[in-house]
Amino acid sequence: MQTSLEKAPFQQRTIEYFTKKSQEAKGKEKLLVALEMSKYITAAREHGLSFDELREAGFRFATV
Repeated sequence: MQTSLEKAPFQQRTIEYFTKKSQEAKGKEKLLVALEMSKYITAAREHGLSFDELREAGFRFATV
């Protein structure tokens, strides 16, 4: 079973990590990858990463 991001020490990741994981996932597992990515972004912000740093890692955000 996979450990949650809250219990594991924070590791910086790039969008390539989540892209590869999503490509390997099938069916409902793809939704779990999207949820993990969302939780990762929240954890990254809590650990002091800025949105600019996340953009440099390949993440994209919608702006209004």
